[in-house]
Amino acid sequence: MPFNRTRLSFAALTLALALTTVAVNGQSPPPPEVRGDVLTDVGPVPAPATCGCVTAPFTVMRIRPGWGYGHGPGAPETDAPPSRDERQRQRVFDAETLRDLPTNYDDALSGNPHASVSIGLELTNGTALKRDDVEAAKWFLLAAGQGHEIAYVQLGHRYHRGLGLEQNDSAAAYWFYQGAVRGDTIAMTALGGLYAAGRGVTQDWAAAARWWQKAKEWRFVGDTYACGLGADQDNERALRAYERGAESHDMSSAIQLGHMHAGGCAAKADPELAVKSYQKAADQGYPEAQVALSQLLLQGRGTESDPLRAFYWARMAELRLPSGALQSEAKARAAAAAKQLPAFLVTDTDGMVKDLIRASSEPMNK
Repeated sequence: MPFNRTRLSFAALTLALALTTVAVNGQSPPPPEVRGDVLTDVGPVPAPATCGCVTAPFTVMRIRPGWGYGHGPGAPETDAPPSRDERQRQRVFDAETLRDLPTNYDDALSGNPHASVSIGLELTNGTALKRDDVEAAKWFLLAAGQGHEIAYVQLGHRYHRGLGLEQNDSAAAYWFYQGAVRGDTIAMTALGGLYAAGRGVTQDWAAAARWWQKAKEWRFVGDTYACGLGADQDNERALRAYERGAESHDMSSAIQLGHMHAGGCAAKADPELAVKSYQKAADQGYPEAQVALSQLLLQGRGTESDPLRAFYWARMAELRLPSGALQSEAKARAAAAAKQLPAFLVTDTDGMVKDLIRASSEPMNK
């Protein structure tokens, strides 16, 4: 796509003149467009509902905790509102951004890709400048023409989502590819997802697997082996991939690793390792792990039977999950555990769980 310097210069001038009417609205949580878990999520990938022992294959899991919250079993995935001090710091930063904006424009239009990306991100953040996806896309297009890798990923994401640009998965695949061949792992992961889904490109599971391998996206690599999609079905290689992901603190991999051991899909299935894997993710607020851990605790698999802890984890998940199959499962397990406990313990533990959820829902900074 050719770049019209005159048109961009006019857009920059118009925007600069409008800045006097833009209120500096303080710091806000980062927009989805800068989150890795959002940028790599290119939509559902058609795959069997279950592949061996794992669940929800090729699904991007939202990172917990959300912006502004502390870690813990009740950690939300949503973002916290900014504190008063954070808003004040943002106002100072935004004032500096507005002051430097004319220079930034000149630099961008003179060929500086970092300046072009900076303006695009400011128009995305919506703090110093009012959010404007159409204008942001123009600056990212300019930055892409100037060779900036962040711009390739942003354009891939925006074409896929139809943000400021007409939705076009073929264009999304083109831009993710530009980032991928230059070594960007987010672009590699997203491109793999498009190949797996056949969205914007011809479906090619082998190509998807290759890009995920290059990105070291171990959760998806493990899923390819567990499902036999893009690679021969191989539970042991799936297990090793999930182990590498879990070692890198990817809770999605830790959960799949737990499923492999709990479901007996490993040659040396170890329920104790399943408990440890689920515990790792449960402690950081992932409901699926909390429900699975509750079941093992109730059954006494991989650990001593412990209906009290089983009730705690099942209730923690039940109260935080939206309506659906997983919440129903959590509710059933909490009820089963409660039957094995004295009424006063159920009441006390329920109150403790609710207190923890309330505490976890409080931003770290107010």
